[in-house]
Amino acid sequence: KLTELPVVRDAGLRAEAMYQSQSTGQATAQVATGSVLQHFADLQRRYKDTMSVLGAVGLSMYAREAGINRTARSRVKNATTASA
Repeated sequence: KLTELPVVRDAGLRAEAMYQSQSTGQATAQVATGSVLQHFADLQRRYKDTMSVLGAVGLSMYAREAGINRTARSRVKNATTASA
């Protein structure tokens, strides 16, 4: 059911966070809570998304300065919009 999707998603996020911390936690002998790990995994995803958008914006600015034709600029703009 569609109403169950948020519950499944949240469980998946918690599992991903726990998995990511497993090797780090063992190596440093620290124990972190599931909530902190979930937020850290979310932060990593947001950082990756932000860097993708910044890269696309930089490419768009470069294309504009370099005088690339309108079709190429449109492709860059579409890539920027799709990343957001």
